[in-house]
Amino acid sequence: MTGAFTEVAALAQGGVWLLATDDWRDYGPAQVEAAFHALAPVLRPGPPTPGLLRPGQPPRRLIYTDAAEFTRTDDRTPEF
Repeated sequence: MTGAFTEVAALAQGGVWLLATDDWRDYGPAQVEAAFHALAPVLRPGPPTPGLLRPGQPPRRLIYTDAAEFTRTDDRTPEF
């Protein structure tokens, strides 16, 4: 386990529920980075494309790094 998530649960259709913090107010840059590093091996390659941020919207918490820089070493399901 990476420790990046406080809650991990398998969903009925094969997805995964991941909760990075128990309280949204605790979700800051360190948690964004930990979640990215835990998920990067299964994300699409390439950095994210920033969208338009409209007035009044909260800031986006993205890691502008190519997820392909983090590769899986085997075919196991990644540990969250």
